[in-house]
Amino acid sequence: MRFFSRKYIFSYLYKLLCKKQIAASYSLSWEQRKFDEAFIERRNKTEKENEDILLSCAINGMFLNSELFGHFRGTTTIGYLRVKKNDLILSAQNLHLGNANVNLRFEHGIISPAYKVYDLNNCNPEFVQSWVKRDDTKKFFLAATTEGASQCRKNIEWETLGKQTISMPSLDEQKRIGSFFSQLDNLITLHQRKWKRINFAVHTD
Repeated sequence: MRFFSRKYIFSYLYKLLCKKQIAASYSLSWEQRKFDEAFIERRNKTEKENEDILLSCAINGMFLNSELFGHFRGTTTIGYLRVKKNDLILSAQNLHLGNANVNLRFEHGIISPAYKVYDLNNCNPEFVQSWVKRDDTKKFFLAATTEGASQCRKNIEWETLGKQTISMPSLDEQKRIGSFFSQLDNLITLHQRKWKRINFAVHTD
C-alpha cells in the first residue's frame, strides 16, 4: 500500500482547486492580491522579561520553544515579538524550505524577532495555512530570495516579497476551502495515530 505525505495531499488538492476541478459549489472567482496587501506586518515588541510563553515556528508547525529545545538559547526575551492567534509567522532563515505557519494553536505568546509576524487582512486563517504549506508556495518565497552564505541559506528580499501577487477567492470561499483542509488535516492526524497504535501492537505482540 502506498502512503502519501500530508504535504503531498495538501498540495495536490490545492492545485485541483486552482484548476477549478473541485466541488461545483465554489464559484472560484479568484483575484490577484499583493502579498503586503493581504498580510500586514506587525512588530509589537515585549518590554519585560518572560512576558508570555515562548513560541517557535518550524516547518512542521507552531510549537512551544520547550517542545523543540531543551533550554532557552538566547540571553533575553525583551524585544521579542508578541504573537496572537491567527497571525502569519515567517522565518527569515529558511522560508523557502517551508518554515511558515499561521498560528492556529496558541491564543498568544512571544517569538524571536528573527521571525516576521503578520496580521491577516481579509483572509481566512485556515485557508492561508493551507496555502503556505503548498510546494508552489515554497517557489513563491524562493522567488523573493538571493543567495546566502550557503546553498541552504537564502536572504529574503522583503520588499520583493511584498510586491509578489497571490491568487485568492472571496472570503466566503476561503472559509469553505480552509474548513475543508482543516478537516482533512484532522482526519490525517487521526489515521496517523491509529497507524502508530497498530504498528506498536504488531511489534510488541
